[in-house]
Amino acid sequence: MTDCKKEKILIMGAGNVGFGMAAHFIYHGEIVNIWNRTPAYLSEAQRTGVIRCNKVLDFEAKPAALSSNIEDVLANRIFITTTAGAHAPIAKMLAPYINESTIIYLCPARTFGAIDFLNVLKQNNCKHVPIIAELASVVHATGSTRRDVSSNQVNLLSLKRGIKLAALNPLMCDSAMKALPECMREYITPVESVAVTSLENIGMMFHCAPMLMNIGLIEGEKSFDFYTDGISKSVAGFIEQLDVERLAVGHAFGYKVLSVTEWLSEIYKTDSNSLFEALRQNPVYGGVLGPKFMTHRYIEDDVPFGLVPLESAGNHLGVKTPLTTLLIDLACAVMNKDYRANGRILTKSIKELIKKTKD
Repeated sequence: MTDCKKEKILIMGAGNVGFGMAAHFIYHGEIVNIWNRTPAYLSEAQRTGVIRCNKVLDFEAKPAALSSNIEDVLANRIFITTTAGAHAPIAKMLAPYINESTIIYLCPARTFGAIDFLNVLKQNNCKHVPIIAELASVVHATGSTRRDVSSNQVNLLSLKRGIKLAALNPLMCDSAMKALPECMREYITPVESVAVTSLENIGMMFHCAPMLMNIGLIEGEKSFDFYTDGISKSVAGFIEQLDVERLAVGHAFGYKVLSVTEWLSEIYKTDSNSLFEALRQNPVYGGVLGPKFMTHRYIEDDVPFGLVPLESAGNHLGVKTPLTTLLIDLACAVMNKDYRANGRILTKSIKELIKKTKD
């Protein structure tokens, strides 16, 4: 495989994670292009030529190119930082440009994202099968301060170590690791299957229940801290019960996946078996403000691309997931949407993954 160290990187998505990732990579000498579907998100960075990064890095990063035209910014290493709902349109857009050197990183993939991405590429007559790798979570933890979408500012709160990465083709995991920027490689732990990265999609555990149990706060006038005010002892207790279902699906797959408290301990070095206490031990979560509207990615992404495929996998594996089903039903009722109809259900490829892991 070609040495990617001197090649450009394309980051798709100019939200907080995309800007935080770009600043980190550029700080360490990488050449970075940025694409975003909506031009407004790029406007101030295009005008000034820089991304202003604060907190972990105090740095003005200068991307090589910023554009909403994919042909202006193409590169062989592609990091997709958008919401999961954008993955299918992006795969369709990229299909004509994929070549034998393309490596795609879904940051993160949510649940079964790499499988879904490849299926869309094939449906759009992609001539080459790229290496597709997925991350269980983001490395770049960012603050939610970019209220003005045109801002070129980002608060990079931390770089999370131990984030798991798997390649859709397990034989390509080593190549995917080697092609990562060196500055990112130290934060990544390779694992053998996308079943692990998909089921360690912790966002669906931390986001959906607090959103649906704090509608009054979210739609009210006052600001609140999402992970402390929004996750009371009772809400934390519910999440721990919900997490038992995710762990059971992982066990049925044949893998030991981390519980929510084990994940916090591994990533943020917390020291408590209580989710309520562990969240309060994590300084990165302190001051993360809750959303002010329900049509937020914590629902629109984490229900259809997290809880729905988790429920679907459980149904196929014979694992009961009543609390997962309850949350999906509640989200559908509150938002007046059918998240199952538009979410990731078990495709033939996902069923084949389940069969392989069980054989």
